[in-house]
Amino acid sequence: MTLVNTEQTRLMPWYAKAGAASSIVPLARWVTSRIFTTKDGGYGIAAHVIERLAQGESA
Repeated sequence: MTLVNTEQTRLMPWYAKAGAASSIVPLARWVTSRIFTTKDGGYGIAAHVIERLAQGESA
């Protein structure tokens, strides 16, 4: 790795370094309907974002 690549990696945001989050969690690892265990013994959460419409806006 060159010095330029090292500097670019250092300035890269965490989400660019994280990689794809597209793996499927096996059913056996789900603790509740929203919490699952990770391969390394940690825990993860399944969440989603809900967009709230401003008052008077239609969908």
